[in-house]
Amino acid sequence: MVHRISEESTTTDIVKQGIRTKEDFEIYSMFWPKFIAKIITKAYKNSEKSNNLKNNNYKGNYINE
Repeated sequence: MVHRISEESTTTDIVKQGIRTKEDFEIYSMFWPKFIAKIITKAYKNSEKSNNLKNNNYKGNYINE
């Protein structure tokens, strides 16, 4: 999968600040018990690591996964 990443994007900013993780947990908690929401949040948080140009194999502004 290939997706575009910008270090100045809102997504990058909220991921760095941990805001996205908190928001995701709140949403998951609406549908599942909190212990399940925590598991889902941890798994999803791992995918956020790909939103970093320094830790990925990239060409231009696109990440190859």
